[in-house]
Amino acid sequence: MRLLKLRNILVATELDDAALPAVVAASRLAAAAGGSLHAVSVVSSHDQRGDGPDTTEAKAALAAILDRAGAQTDDTKIHVLEGDAAFAIGSLARRVHADVIVLGPHRERQPGALGTTALAVVTNASSPCMVVSTPIRLPLRRVLVPIDLSDTARGALLVGLSWASALRLPWLPRPSSPGRSRAAAARAARSLRPASLRPGRRR
Repeated sequence: MRLLKLRNILVATELDDAALPAVVAASRLAAAAGGSLHAVSVVSSHDQRGDGPDTTEAKAALAAILDRAGAQTDDTKIHVLEGDAAFAIGSLARRVHADVIVLGPHRERQPGALGTTALAVVTNASSPCMVVSTPIRLPLRRVLVPIDLSDTARGALLVGLSWASALRLPWLPRPSSPGRSRAAAARAARSLRPASLRPGRRR
C-alpha cells in the first residue's frame, strides 16, 4: 500500500467570515505537511445588472480572508473562477493535482447538513475532500475511518493512513528511510484491520 502525500492543498471558499475555519484548516495542513496551498473562490458569470464579475475585487477579498486566517499569502496561489462552483472547483483540483480539497459546509440550512455546492464537490471530485465547520487542531491525535470492508472503502483507508503519516500521528512515526516507511504503513494497516480479517482468525 503506497501512501499519498499532501503536496497540493486546495481550499474552496466563499468570500465571507464563515469560510475562515476551512481556510485556517487548509493553511495549517499545508504548513504541517510542507505542501503548497491553493485558494479558490467561484463567482457568478454575471451579476444582476448583466455585467461581468469583478475578479480583481474578488481576489482582494480572498487575499484578505487568507490574511485573517494566518495563511502565508505570498506563498498561496489565489484563483478566482467563473461559472458553476462545483464544476469549477473539481476542474481546478485536477489541474493543480490537488491531494485534498478543503471546504466549508457552504451555507448549511440544518446542523450537520451540507450545502448544494459542498455536496456536489464531495460527491464528484476525484481528490479526497475535507469538510470543515470548526477549527482543526494539529497534530491530529486520532483519525476515524468508517469502512464497510468493500474494495471501494480501501480508498478511504488509504487516505486516512496517508493523512496520519503526513500529519505525524503518534502511532505512525516519521520514518528515517523509505524501507521503514513501507514497514510502518504495513503495521498501521494491520492494526486497523478488523480481527475477523487478520491472518489465522478467519472463519
